[in-house]
Amino acid sequence: RDHLDALAFGDWVDASLDNGLGSGKQTERPHLDLVVSLTDLQDGTGTGEVPATGDVLPVVSVARIACDADVTLIKTTGIHRDPQTGAVIEPILAKLIGAPSEIVGYSRTQRIVPADLRRALAHRDHGCAFPHCHRIVRHTQAHHVQHWIAGGLTDIGNCVLLCSRHHHLVHEGGWSIAPRAGMTATQPGYWKFRPPEALPDIRPRR
Repeated sequence: RDHLDALAFGDWVDASLDNGLGSGKQTERPHLDLVVSLTDLQDGTGTGEVPATGDVLPVVSVARIACDADVTLIKTTGIHRDPQTGAVIEPILAKLIGAPSEIVGYSRTQRIVPADLRRALAHRDHGCAFPHCHRIVRHTQAHHVQHWIAGGLTDIGNCVLLCSRHHHLVHEGGWSIAPRAGMTATQPGYWKFRPPEALPDIRPRR
C-alpha cells in the first residue's frame, strides 16, 4: 500500500512539473541531479547517487530514470581531491566523504527524448501502452526498449510511453517488450508486453 501511495504521489509531482507549476515553463522538469558512472550504467552494476541527499540507487533504477531525462556527460580522471586544499585523497576515503574527481571534459546537457518525438509517441500510444492501463499521456514517461546506453536509438521504433508503475515493472520487474509481428512502429499497438519467466521450482522433493 505504501508503495502504491508513493507511485501516486510521484505521478502527481510529475504532472505538476510537466505542466509548468514548478517553474512557469512547460516541459521543464526540475527534478533532481543523479550521478552515476558511465561504466556502471553500461555494465548494469554498481549504484547511482543523489548528491543533494546522499541517497543511493541501484543501477537498474538509474537506467529507468535515464530513459527519459536530461543528461550531461562529465569526463573525469578518477583522481579525487579535497575541494578546500586540492590535496589528493584515496578513492575509498573520497567515496566516504564525497570528495570530487578532476574533470577533463564535459558536454552540453541534452534531452534524451526530444519534444517532437514525445508528441509522436503520445499520438501513437495515447497514454501508457501497458496492457489494460489507462493512464493518460501526461502521466507517462518515454521508455527505451533497448536502452540508449546500449546503443538503442531514440526514435519511434525504439520508444514507448509507460506510466511510472509500469516503467518500474519493465526495469525492476523484468517485463520484456517486443514489436508485434506484421506491424510498423507508427501503428498503435505496435508493442507487445511479456511478463518475466517463472523461476524454476528448486524446492526439495519429499
